[in-house]
Amino acid sequence: MSTLVLVHGSWHGAWCWNKIVPLMENAGHKVATFDYLVMA
Repeated sequence: MSTLVLVHGSWHGAWCWNKIVPLMENAGHKVATFDYLVMA
């Protein structure tokens, strides 16, 4: 289906997508998440 890149907001990390990613992958999507190394 689709390839999705999930970007977290301030004071969050890639962990905030932990419940959503499996649901999207089970629906046939490819999902990528990442953490910002530097936050300003």
